[in-house]
Amino acid sequence: MDVQDLFADAELQLARFKGGDQNASVFLRKRLYNLMLREAYSVLAQSQDAEDAVEEAFARLWRFRHKLPEDWVGAKKYVTRVVHNVALDKTRLAEARIHKVELRDEIEARVEEVEDVTEAISVIATTTAPHLYARLGRRHQRIFCPVAHRLSRPYDDVQQVYSDVAAELGTSSAYVRNVWSEIGKELKATLPSTPPESALRELLRVIGVNQPACS
Repeated sequence: MDVQDLFADAELQLARFKGGDQNASVFLRKRLYNLMLREAYSVLAQSQDAEDAVEEAFARLWRFRHKLPEDWVGAKKYVTRVVHNVALDKTRLAEARIHKVELRDEIEARVEEVEDVTEAISVIATTTAPHLYARLGRRHQRIFCPVAHRLSRPYDDVQQVYSDVAAELGTSSAYVRNVWSEIGKELKATLPSTPPESALRELLRVIGVNQPACS
């Protein structure tokens, strides 16, 4: 079988794969596995992690098979990009886990040095501020600063804060409240112990005050 026939056969199997043919999936796995493994290993540098990334990439390819290019060369480039992105995701996740453990240890050590609760909140907030904000996605960052700034001033009703921010950003107060709640959960995951809701709100407020991006 010459090269042209090989390409034609591969593209036929590719078309069947896109149509949901499981047998074609087996064929493509055999043809692409080594290519994908090399790409994953170039990012992760660990055999087991690379193999896991390939399996995850295959699952993603099957789920979004309709996006595969119809030509074999284009499909190989697409597959390489998918497994590369999966491997990068794994790297970022591992780094985030390490960073979270290091940050929790740092906070715990700093808090043990102080006895006053107010001072402890300040220590946690100034330690956590840049790390928490950096980990927030754009959607969360968009809500974080205006809410934190309003909470830094005297207020009677937190619901009014949500409503004011919603009016400013052109969204709903329910959306602002939900995003602020998600930010609180992110902060809880960073702390060595779970604070009461009142302390959590105060922490978020102080973090906002200490966050340069919010000034």
